[in-house]
Amino acid sequence: DNILKILSTSKDEGEILIAIIALQDKPKYQYTDWLIEKIGAENKFIGNQAALALHNMTYTVSKERKGEFKSKLEKLLQLVDITPNSLKIQSVVKETIRLIDKK
Repeated sequence: DNILKILSTSKDEGEILIAIIALQDKPKYQYTDWLIEKIGAENKFIGNQAALALHNMTYTVSKERKGEFKSKLEKLLQLVDITPNSLKIQSVVKETIRLIDKK
């Protein structure tokens, strides 16, 4: 957790990517807002990886946080520009919301 905290505060894209990949493997709800920020603030590859980390979080988010998580994703979907580069992110976020509804 300490290494993840350090990596998630880094400005280095490589370190940010390592943190995101770690969260893809072991999702931690407390990093939801940070992952959402990475979708909008970083290059498209990092944004796509952050979207996948959020998708993986669907399988571990508690029932108590399910509604809050879905709300954050719906807000994110409204902020993602409709461009060819963002279609994958939109698709992943929509699929994540659909999975939350099924959970």
